[in-house]
Amino acid sequence: MGEKKIVDRGLINDVRTISTYAPYVDALFIDKRCAALLKEEPLRAELEYKARIFSLNNPDEFLGYLQEIESQTPDEVREYAAMIYGID
Repeated sequence: MGEKKIVDRGLINDVRTISTYAPYVDALFIDKRCAALLKEEPLRAELEYKARIFSLNNPDEFLGYLQEIESQTPDEVREYAAMIYGID
């Protein structure tokens, strides 16, 4: 990324967490630094994982993703959610 920061424990923990969950979840909301790293080549092209990555750098994309999920939710699921959570 062109930064002079030294890799610290926080970054190592973030990388471990992302590598553990990214293959199995639909989306991850991660910090800006890790999201930027995952968008850089050649890392971006070489990694294959299921998760869509979001951070505070792209809040509109995340909101769009949530709207996409909502629009694809079947009516039956909405009805059960309303019954379970008391949503009107």
